[in-house]
Amino acid sequence: MRGVGWDASHGEFLVEDYYYLSKLGKLLRERGIKVNQVEDFDELEEYDVIVFNYPEEEFEKKEVERIEKWLSKGKRNVEIGKNISITTDQYGLIIDYHIMENETDSQIVISTKNRVLALHKVYSWSFDKGFWKKTN
Repeated sequence: MRGVGWDASHGEFLVEDYYYLSKLGKLLRERGIKVNQVEDFDELEEYDVIVFNYPEEEFEKKEVERIEKWLSKGKRNVEIGKNISITTDQYGLIIDYHIMENETDSQIVISTKNRVLALHKVYSWSFDKGFWKKTN
């Protein structure tokens, strides 16, 4: 076992990222806690504590299953942040947002559409790839 591993395999913000996590990084240094940035998802299993920050790339189903397996074996897990879906207009102004609680991007498309269309005329939509699902 090797202490604390910070998942860096999915484009996450890292503890070394001064702008977003400087206070956390400072606190960890003050307490003598070494955090290792782990680029290879498979290596996370070697750590006592695993930190998952908001990933830019979704976890694959097999990765989620492995995380669940690690947790069932007593591995400690830290999740930082919440996913927020933001809808902007053609000028980049935010017209809608949704704080996600145990939801995936593809699960909120219909509710987002309903909220936005209730207040705005929409002539075209563009979504990131994670929002796509055959039923959407």
